[in-house]
Amino acid sequence: MRLASILLLAVLLAACGPTREQIAERTQKYTELYSLAERNARTCLDGVKTPETGYFDLKEQFILHTDNSNELYKKIYSNYISEQNVQDYRKYRKALQVCVDQMLKDYGTIDYRYANNLAEKRARSDKNLLQALNREITVGDRNSFLVHLYQLYDEDKTEIGHDILQEFGSLSDDELRRHREVAKQLFESTEEYQSANLVEKKLQEMEQAQQRAKKSPEVVQAN
Repeated sequence: MRLASILLLAVLLAACGPTREQIAERTQKYTELYSLAERNARTCLDGVKTPETGYFDLKEQFILHTDNSNELYKKIYSNYISEQNVQDYRKYRKALQVCVDQMLKDYGTIDYRYANNLAEKRARSDKNLLQALNREITVGDRNSFLVHLYQLYDEDKTEIGHDILQEFGSLSDDELRRHREVAKQLFESTEEYQSANLVEKKLQEMEQAQQRAKKSPEVVQAN
């Protein structure tokens, strides 16, 4: 009797799980959305690579996610962020934010765990950049941090994909919705935009200070 009950329970649980057709449909939709998000991200990030955004000047010293050339040398730079770096970062971040917003939207459409991963790593990068702007760390220190952060982002992104595909084969539609709702709530609680605003404020203050310093000699001469 006990064995029969266990077998009956197993049959009922199997019946409640997703069918092959559902799994195939979920996987196909996921693949299409993920491919679209990846294409949009590459297109937008490639569009940032222009002289007007400060990208080419920054990549001479800094490791950027889209270009990790000369990584070894960049990790041992002992200099601090320069006035020119500040100007370039303001232009670059303004252009890059368009891509970040698009990526958060596209990956959030797939699963908010992707968006949360991006937002969380972005917030950590911004906090590190604030340290660099405050001259608490060198350019090399920031580059070393970014190498590790980008690697961690890619690893977490891969793990999220594995988890999602595994859930497609085991969870019901209601369970999938609950998982996504939890991920959405976590995403909405991140500090991504708060950190970005702090960096922007600091960059603006530093640029204004540079402008005042340039005007000071003229004022002295006029007097």
